[in-house]
Amino acid sequence: MTFFSYTVTVPKNTPKSAPVEQELPLTPGIVHRVRIRFPPGSKGKLHLKIMHGAHQFAPTNRDGDFIGNDEWIEWKEWYELVEHDTLMRAVAWNESTAYAHSVIVQLAVLPAEILNPMLTGAKRQRFWQRLIGQWR
Repeated sequence: MTFFSYTVTVPKNTPKSAPVEQELPLTPGIVHRVRIRFPPGSKGKLHLKIMHGAHQFAPTNRDGDFIGNDEWIEWKEWYELVEHDTLMRAVAWNESTAYAHSVIVQLAVLPAEILNPMLTGAKRQRFWQRLIGQWR
């Protein structure tokens, strides 16, 4: 399993019309768990969306965004990332006029073969070769 953690810091007075965008590079596989941490102090002023290309990965509703204050937002997921298309992007803005705020984005990715044991043909053969190769 690979586990990624990114801190996205957003300056004060960052409007929704000109958000901070930070790349979240991942590995091919299945995103199976997501955790977002809003530390104390942001008081609902810091907003976050996670994008994959032009698609809004989270939250699911296009007009939605995450906000929080001293809380974790987490869920189980099943979202496949294929090779050469593993870059997600945090899009965040900050309505605070006094302070910059940060949000932590964590994503856990497992190889598709681990989460989808119903592989057939060449994929099954590659899976077993990789698995056996790790034990030699």
